Amino acid sequence: MAVIAHPKSEPTQPGNPHRLTVNQHVLPQASIRRFCGPDDLVDVRLLRLSKRIRKAPSDPLFCAQRAWDQRAEHGYMREIEDAFQEVADRIVTTGVLAGKDYSHLTRFWFLWHFRAGLKERPMEDVKINGVPALVLTKDAQEMLERNRVMTVGANGMVAGRSMAGVLLQARIAAASQAKLGWGMIHAADGEFAVPDTFQNFMALPLTPNLFLLAEHPDCVIPRSEVEWINTMGLRLASRYVFARDLDQCPGL
Repeated sequence: MAVIAHPKSEPTQPGNPHRLTVNQHVLPQASIRRFCGPDDLVDVRLLRLSKRIRKAPSDPLFCAQRAWDQRAEHGYMREIEDAFQEVADRIVTTGVLAGKDYSHLTRFWFLWHFRAGLKERPMEDVKINGVPALVLTKDAQEMLERNRVMTVGANGMVAGRSMAGVLLQARIAAASQAKLGWGMIHAADGEFAVPDTFQNFMALPLTPNLFLLAEHPDCVIPRSEVEWINTMGLRLASRYVFARDLDQCPGL
C-alpha cells in the first residue's frame, strides 16, 4: 500500500451541495460552551502569535478541516460524543459520577486525543494496489460520502480522510479496552484552562472549576495544584489554550 501526498483539506464543490461537514470540531462545541463567559465566548491565548482573543465555540479555530470523513463525523464519533455529553451534563448538574460512566469517558478521551493528532497531522491519500478504480464525478463522490460510503477513486486512491475515519474507529475501540476509573477534580480556588491537546495526559475538562482525571480519586485541590495542571496544559498545547477568563487561571 503506497502513500501519496494530498492537500490537507480537499474543498467541496462550490456551495457544498451535499452539506458535508468541513469544519470538524476536535473538542465538541458543547464542551467548549461550558467555559463561555457572559458574552457566550471563551478567552483564548494563541500560542504561536502570543495573542489573546475571544471566540465563539463554533469558531473554525477549534476545528480540523475535513481530516476525517462524513461516516465518522456523523456515525461513531457522534455516538461517542452524545454518550459523553449525557454523562458530563449529569455530573455538572448533580455531581454524580458512576462506575458505569467510566467506559464512556475513556472512549471520549481517546476520540479527542486522536482527533487532535489528526488536526496537526492529517492522513495522506492512500493507493491500494489491486483494487479496481471507480470513475466517479466529484458530485457522485460527495453524494456517496454523505451516505457514509467509502469510495476508491482514480488510480485506486482512497482519500486520507476516509482512511482516517476507519483507522480512528479501530484505534478507539482497541484503546478503550483499558478498564480505567475516573475521578472528579474540583478547584478550591482559581479556574482551569483547556489546551487544544493534553497529549497523553488523561484529563477531561468539564467546567472552569471541574476536571475529570483518569485513575484518580475524587478530590478538591488547592490553587497551587490548579496552577500545576494549567502550567502542564500550556506546555502540552499545540496552538492554543482557552478558558472562561484566562486572568482567573493560575499558571497562565
